This record gives sequence, structure tokens and C-alpha cells, in this order.
Amino acid sequence: MLDDVKVFAEDPTPNNDLVLGDFFYPVSSYATPESQIATDTFGFYAFVSNRGAVDQYKVTLFAFVFDTLNNVVFEDSAAIAVLPAGYLDTFIQLPNRYVPELGIGRYSVVYAVFSDSTDARPDDNVDGDFFEVTANRFAKERGPTSASQPGSGGDYAFANLYQMSSASQEQYRAVSFVFATAVNPGTIPLEDLEVTASLFKVKDEVLPDFSNFDETAFMSPSLDWVGTAGYEFPTGAANYELQTVEIVDLTTGEVGVLLENGARYFAAVEYAGVNNVAFHATSDETTHYFLSTLVYTEATGWFAGYSDDFNAVIRMNIDLVTSIDEKPLPETALVVMPNPIQTELNLQVGFDQSTDATITIAEVSGRVIKIDRRKGLTNELLTYQLPQLANGLYLARIATAQGTSTKKFVVQK
Repeated sequence: MLDDVKVFAEDPTPNNDLVLGDFFYPVSSYATPESQIATDTFGFYAFVSNRGAVDQYKVTLFAFVFDTLNNVVFEDSAAIAVLPAGYLDTFIQLPNRYVPELGIGRYSVVYAVFSDSTDARPDDNVDGDFFEVTANRFAKERGPTSASQPGSGGDYAFANLYQMSSASQEQYRAVSFVFATAVNPGTIPLEDLEVTASLFKVKDEVLPDFSNFDETAFMSPSLDWVGTAGYEFPTGAANYELQTVEIVDLTTGEVGVLLENGARYFAAVEYAGVNNVAFHATSDETTHYFLSTLVYTEATGWFAGYSDDFNAVIRMNIDLVTSIDEKPLPETALVVMPNPIQTELNLQVGFDQSTDATITIAEVSGRVIKIDRRKGLTNELLTYQLPQLANGLYLARIATAQGTSTKKFVVQK
């Protein structure tokens, strides 16, 4: 079918018409905890087309990272001398990379392409996408837009790949998954549905591109099964409503699985038996050009084919492990003053020599409130404004290459 047909007396193609096509979304997850975001090293590239009638000169591709207030936190560019008329999807890679040591907030990656001529259609010269740095949440999406199941039918599982930071000076544990599901009328009531959540550690010998991964079995020899939980949907559950399931450590039987720094994990939700008629919630708003969401079926193994913009709603919440200081620092390394506090927390830090450290403020449960990375600390007073905290007991913790120190403080307003 044809629609909106127009007849022109002459070729309507404008002389100058650059188009920004597909671009690389550099973050491995839409949402990443502040303690783990430095794992991602951003690279930037995009495809540029010249749909105009004449050659374009001094074509420059820009990439920006903006913070919540639209301040530029990173900028880079690359130029080509000439892009001939009719050249489509020219690959342009930017030279520099960016390590995102960013605080909690919403950020954006923006690409823009320009030449030394005025573009006839500038609206298609700029594009981008958002990402979030969170207190404790990994996610591949900003919310469900649809639901899916493999076309082959039968039992299946969806999983998201998450990686812990190798640069972290702290230890974290996975405490829960957040996911969503939908069912068709006349199949199974959502409140009768039962699923299994599993946390798998990818073995260290698996290559970064997963080319040597054994995909044939759900309990793959390339994975260590480290956490699990069964989940029954509550009475009155609705399609696409977010559900939370706590993850139990298979070794200890307790809620929370210790995560290894630098390790890769599959956060999986499995639909088996009468439950395999359900559809797992997904989102198509973000495109990942690398392994991100996986689907398992008995027929296809772990890498069932789905497009790059297919992201499962399986979020993983992590908490700081705060129970003990295995390598305690001297008492003078961290002092809370005064204690209790109202809205302002003062931490006196003391080291004999210049020391890089991570300061973490958290709930007693380990839920992170704030992270502050400092370089070259000696004897300093650090002040944090915390008006959002309710009355109660909290933790202040400092971690260095030499050890940690954890102190409790009370908020009393």
C-alpha cells in the first residue's frame, strides 16, 4: 500500500541532508548501582548517512554524556573530511573512552552529527538515550512495554546478565529480584502462577564474548548455581505489576548471596509446567549491542534468538555487606562527630599517608544511601547533608586497600 504520494516537477532531494542512524548505547545496563558503575568503560560510535544531493565536507560526529541538570560530564568527537552524496551507514568511531564514576541520578548519552553546510533536516542529526545510576538496583529497562515467551512453546527462562565491579573495595550481596509477568485470559489466573528465580555465577573461564559458553542445559557446566527462590503470585496480582522475590543463598540457606567483585551473573526467572503459558514482561526502549538479555528453551539452549532491543524485566537489588570488618582499620581512621545527628553527618578521617578510600553511608540492613569516592585522604573532616533520613540507626563505613572501618550513628530529629 502507498500513502501520502506527492509528485514533484524536479528532484526534491535537498543538497545537504546528513542523517544520524544507529548509535552505540555504551552502558551495559539501563540502571546500575553507584558502587558498580565504574565497571562500564564507555566507548562511542554511530552510523552516519549522507542522503543529500551533494558531498558533505568536514563531517563531525559528537558524543556527550549529560547529567540530570544537563551539564556535560564527558564530550568527544571525530571528523571525516568528506562524506560523498548517497553514502549510507558510514561507521564513525570516536577516539576516547570514558570511565563513569558518577553519583546517583539520571543521565543521558547524546550523539550529534554536523558538517560545514546548513542541514535541510536537522531533526534527524541528533539522537540519544538515558541511563540511571542508582543506590542498589541493576536493571536493563525503565519499565515493561510488552510481554513475551519463546515461539517454540514449552518450559522456558529469561535471564539478564549483570557484572560486578572489579574496582570495588567493598563486598555486596544480591538480596532480591524484581520482575513482571502477564497472562492471557482463559489460560491461568496470574494469582495461581508459580515461578522459580535463580542466580547463576558465570565461571571465570568463560570468555568475554561467551564463545566457549556451554549453552545446552539450563544448569549449564559454564554456570555455578548460587541462589534460588520459589515465588507464588499474590491474590489480586495484575499483569505487568512488579513482583519482588528474595534470593536465598544455596550454601547458607539465608536471604542474600555474596557477590564476587568482577564476576558476571545471570539473574533468571523460569516458567515450567502449567506456568509456561505465561508471558514474561519485556521492554524494547533500549538497544544493547552486546549480550544483555538471554532466553533459555530446551530446543535452543541459552541463546534463543531475540533482537538487540529486547530487554527482560528482571532487576537485581544488591546491599552492602556490613556485618564485620575483616581487615579493621585503626579507630582513628573514621570517627563520627557528633553522634547522634539531625541532618548533617561529620566524619573525621585520619590516615598516616595519602590514601584512596570509598565512604559509604547505609542503612543497618546494608541498603546503600550514599557513596563517596575520595583520592589522597590524610586527615580531613568530611561533611554530608542527609535531611532525607528518618530517625533511626545507620552505618558510616570507609574502605581502603588496607581494610575497612564501620561506625554506627543515630539520626535523632
